[in-house]
Amino acid sequence: MGYETKMYLAESSPGLMQGEKRYAKIIGMIDLCKVGGGEFMSLRQKCLDNQKGEATQYFYADDGDTQITKDCYGDPIVELDPEEVLRAIKIDNINEPYRRFALAIGMLEKFTQYFEGNKEDSIYPVVLTFGH
Repeated sequence: MGYETKMYLAESSPGLMQGEKRYAKIIGMIDLCKVGGGEFMSLRQKCLDNQKGEATQYFYADDGDTQITKDCYGDPIVELDPEEVLRAIKIDNINEPYRRFALAIGMLEKFTQYFEGNKEDSIYPVVLTFGH
């Protein structure tokens, strides 16, 4: 059994007051389709548990007006550290190679490399997951 998941790569900003959600500007997305267990889903679940059922980020739907804070299953958008996601997906891809993980690894490597050389105090990289 798996969980249909889209992985969004985004830029976010820190420093909002407690309880407010941060806007995440989407840069890229990959549909991972049905991901079963493994390191990536364990990381996602750990972060979901830490968020205590509340989204910390939002992004806009394709209409440009609708704020997305929950996925199609009613779970909040899950915020993940890109470096941790890259590590988890690399492990999962070794254990069970998956063509979508190969693409995700390439995207995440370039994404994290870009932000290593272009750090700004007001913008940081984030991975968001969305069940569909």
